[in-house]
Amino acid sequence: MAVWLALPVIAGAAVLFAQLRHLPLAIGGAAVAPLPGLIAAAVAAKWIAAAHLGLLTIALAWMLGASVAQLLASEVVLHILEGSSANDAMQRAWRNGWPAGIAAIVVGCLAVAAAMPDRHGLIQAASTVSSGLSAFLVLPFARWLPFGEDFVVRANRLRERRERLFDPLIAVARPRWGFSAGGIALVFAVLAVFGLRQFARFPVPLYVWPVALALLAAASAAVIRDWRATISTVAAMFLTAAIGFWIAARLGLRDVPDIFMALAAGLVPVLALAGHAGRFFHEGDDATIGLARMLTRDAPVAGFAGVLLAAAALAAAPLAGKLAVVLLAVFVFTGAAALVFQPALTVVIETLFPRKATLEARYRVR
Repeated sequence: MAVWLALPVIAGAAVLFAQLRHLPLAIGGAAVAPLPGLIAAAVAAKWIAAAHLGLLTIALAWMLGASVAQLLASEVVLHILEGSSANDAMQRAWRNGWPAGIAAIVVGCLAVAAAMPDRHGLIQAASTVSSGLSAFLVLPFARWLPFGEDFVVRANRLRERRERLFDPLIAVARPRWGFSAGGIALVFAVLAVFGLRQFARFPVPLYVWPVALALLAAASAAVIRDWRATISTVAAMFLTAAIGFWIAARLGLRDVPDIFMALAAGLVPVLALAGHAGRFFHEGDDATIGLARMLTRDAPVAGFAGVLLAAAALAAAPLAGKLAVVLLAVFVFTGAAALVFQPALTVVIETLFPRKATLEARYRVR
C-alpha cells in the first residue's frame, strides 16, 4: 500500500511543473521539501510514542508541506521575474510567505490536537508541524538552482497569459460583482447552517468547534492586520469547513482530525492572498484597488494551489476512500474562498462600513 503514497507526490510535482516550468524546483517543492519532516515525524512516532504514522496521515501531512512549498516557490519565481536575483528572491519569498504558512501550521496542529487529545492525535499534530516546517527549512536551498534567461523569457510569457486568464476575477473587487458573489456565498452558507446540525454526530467534544474558529480568527488577524479582511477570511474558511463536514456527515465519515489537516493545507493560499491584500490596504489602497492588485499578482498562485491539492486528493483516493470526496470538496472550496468569496466579502464589508479617511489620504495629496 505504501506505493500509493507516490501518486499524490507525482500529481503535485506535475502541477508544480505546469505552474513554474522549472523541473528541479517542481520536484524539490513536491517531493524533497516535505520529506525530512515526514521522516522525522515517523521516527518520533516510532521511538517516542511506540506507534506508526498511518499512510493517510502521511499523505495529509505531505499536502500541507506541499502547499507551503508551492507558496514559497511561486513567490520565488514572481520575484525573479520582477528582476531580483535568486538569493534575494528566496529571502523576499520567505519573508512574505512565512506568516501565512506558520499560521496555517499552528491552526492545523492545535485543531487536530483539540479534536483528538490522545496519543494518535498528538502524532497527527506533530506530523502537520514537521511537514510544514520542513518545507520552510528545505526550500530556501532553491536559491542555488539555475534560473537562466531562457527560463525568465518562458516564465514571463506564461505569466502574461495567466494574468489574462484570471483577469475576469478582478470583477469581484467591484461592489456590484462583489455583492453578487457574496450572495452566492450566502447560498452556500445556508446549506452550511443546515449542515451544522450534523456536527453533533462527530465523536469530538463540542468545545472543539469554537476553539477551531477562535484559532482561525486569531491567525487571520495576526497575518492580515485588517479587521474587515479578517472577518471575510474567517467567514470564507468557516463556510469551507462547514461544507466539508456536512459532506463528511452525509457520507457517514467521522474523521475530524483528517479534515482539519486538509483545511490547514487549504488555509495556506487563502491567508497568503488575504495577507497581501491587507498589506496593500496599509499602503493606502482602497478596497477595490488593493484587491485588484492582489488578484492580478496572486490569483494564478492560488488557482494552482487549489489544482495541486485537488489533484493530490484524487491521487490519494486509494488511501482515503470516501474521504477523498470530502478532501476534494474542501480544496475546491478553499480555492473559491481565496479567489472569489474572501475578496467579495471584503468588498461587501468595505461598502457597508467604509473606512474613515481625510481627503488628502483618500486622493494621496502630499
